[in-house]
Amino acid sequence: MKFEEIGEFKFIEKIKRHILTYRKNNILKGIDDDCSVFKVPGAKKLNVITTDALIENVHFIRDKISPEDLGYKSLAVNLSDISAMGATPLDVYICLCIPKDIDVDFFDRFYQGIRILLNKYNLNLLGGDTSSSKSDLFITITVFGEVDEQNVIYRNGAKPGDDIFVTGNLGDSAGGLEILLNDCSISTKDKNYLINCHNHPKLYITESEFLTKNLHPNAMIDISDGLSSDLLHITSQSKVGAIIFEEKLPISDSLKKLSTKSGTDPLSYVFNGGEDYKLLFTTPKKYSEQTIKYYWQKFKLPLFKIGVITKNKKVISVSQTGDVKKILRKGWDHFKM
Repeated sequence: MKFEEIGEFKFIEKIKRHILTYRKNNILKGIDDDCSVFKVPGAKKLNVITTDALIENVHFIRDKISPEDLGYKSLAVNLSDISAMGATPLDVYICLCIPKDIDVDFFDRFYQGIRILLNKYNLNLLGGDTSSSKSDLFITITVFGEVDEQNVIYRNGAKPGDDIFVTGNLGDSAGGLEILLNDCSISTKDKNYLINCHNHPKLYITESEFLTKNLHPNAMIDISDGLSSDLLHITSQSKVGAIIFEEKLPISDSLKKLSTKSGTDPLSYVFNGGEDYKLLFTTPKKYSEQTIKYYWQKFKLPLFKIGVITKNKKVISVSQTGDVKKILRKGWDHFKM
């Protein structure tokens, strides 16, 4: 069987068979979440660790993104995983495999992008590794963080009756990628907005800490692989179903304009696009209104209630006219694209 047949997520399931854990008492979460979570004996807080790789011509095209934006995004995708756990990032390690023909100035600018986030979140860059690459640039970043045990949030805690929220517009990053690859005759303002969403995603670290410390989310994930894939991570691990109301999905005017020009349904970008890095979370219905209210008071940003968790395990979307569709895992999969 080839990787293109099995896909990324079934491969991860196969990896689990080979995983050995010798200090199980210290490990709270391993391969099934955005970060691993463990406790060092005597420590007051839990430790979280995440790592992500960005590969040239898989995750980015070097002449379609500035070195500054590439540095920023490379670290941002890891910090987004930390935020999905309700945790605070602390320390960063960066490993680079560099083609010999890249100008050194490229990495001066790359680290300028990294420093934006190091400075914003008071992070330590403590080391990593550097190697040569025969052709493409490889970037692997590992981030360590911490979280109070009572505030850590996992994917598997969604309960029937929970409302489902997202923290911002969906599909814009996929729209930006569409423009980078194919261009499109929409306004420069709309193009720049969508491309910026793809190359320079907003993070929700402070917002996540506020949610987990002050409100009552039951499950959370960051939307990196598309709404369909990441919602299904929550429902499968929580052993629940979900209903998504399509008219409640936050879609920007810029994406709607792109969809009109490209002939692509905006819901395709929303469900299957990926790399939005918004937080998708569930909270008990009785806390929904205060969650919306206090979040707005704190950040002057809206939360979007897009659906509800159900007891049966069906995961469906409902259109404004009442049409029902099964939500399939059609988001980003490295071996099926």
